[in-house]
Amino acid sequence: MKYYEYKTRYPECENLGDYDKAEKTITVILPSEYAERPNFGNSYQITEFHFVYSPMEKGIAGIVFKAKNYKNAMRQAKKWAKENGKTITGDAPGYEFQRTIE
Repeated sequence: MKYYEYKTRYPECENLGDYDKAEKTITVILPSEYAERPNFGNSYQITEFHFVYSPMEKGIAGIVFKAKNYKNAMRQAKKWAKENGKTITGDAPGYEFQRTIE
């Protein structure tokens, strides 16, 4: 893998010390439990963010977006609202309605 990827995503893993200066790559030993992690190789968690919009459909409590942070979730919500002719009216200030995906 690229050395930069190793240092940013897998710094806790062992390597074989075979750094290639020309290609800037290194062989990294990834434990098998890494493949079982929900966000394999990522240093962040995916979280659900709930938004309320108007006009609301009958029987719908809001819309949920999965994102790594509130800023990305709000970007998705605004894009969705624009595409569907809706307006975001509630956006979970303080992250009260977020839930980490496991």
